[in-house]
Amino acid sequence: MGDVGEHNHLDVGRFMEDKKEQTPVFRNDPLGREVIERLNQGRCRELLSALMEGEFYIRRCQANVLREGGFIGKHIDTHSNLDYRYSCVIQFGEAYEGGEFFIEHEGREHQIRTGYADFLINRCEIPHGVRTVRGGSRTSLVFFLSKSPLSQPNHHHKQI
Repeated sequence: MGDVGEHNHLDVGRFMEDKKEQTPVFRNDPLGREVIERLNQGRCRELLSALMEGEFYIRRCQANVLREGGFIGKHIDTHSNLDYRYSCVIQFGEAYEGGEFFIEHEGREHQIRTGYADFLINRCEIPHGVRTVRGGSRTSLVFFLSKSPLSQPNHHHKQI
């Protein structure tokens, strides 16, 4: 079960955690810090800064692994933190079936099949999820962009 009650079936390895009423915390150090540092430099920083129209903060970052039968139920990322603006997904899995990313927008559902090294960006207020993986393993790095500094506790959430 996800942090706002959605049904999920996956393995999650956190590099930065953004729990309710707390400031973000690095996990799995030193790897957690290294992952965030790499996302915050060079061309990646330029791209994310342009997307956020200036300063941004990564308040949550994790590796998601969905094996056969794994899925991520439909949810809205702003329920974890109302200050989240974009979720970013870098796809590392390449040998899997199913596992399509889907969004619900303007009363219609759309699916996107991501491939190895694809970079998917979604607005956090749009309902979305990942369909059931029918074979193989779908592995991705997921992180969330916000304008809220890391020194600010996560008071704006619907986490359970």
